[in-house]
Amino acid sequence: MLEDNYLYIKAIVDQQNLGRVEEMAKYQSILQDNLMKLASLADSQPGANAGPAPAAPPAVSA
Repeated sequence: MLEDNYLYIKAIVDQQNLGRVEEMAKYQSILQDNLMKLASLADSQPGANAGPAPAAPPAVSA
């Protein structure tokens, strides 16, 4: 499903760049449904409510 979501995000960007709002909205809706399913799965896992994830280390600029 993660690979599918990546492809949906690419399709959304492509459709947006082409000005195809209706097609973009279709892919966006599918992506949102998939993200809700993933969130539901994550919430149902043991330890899902253990607290926030640790913060990412700050980015180092060159």
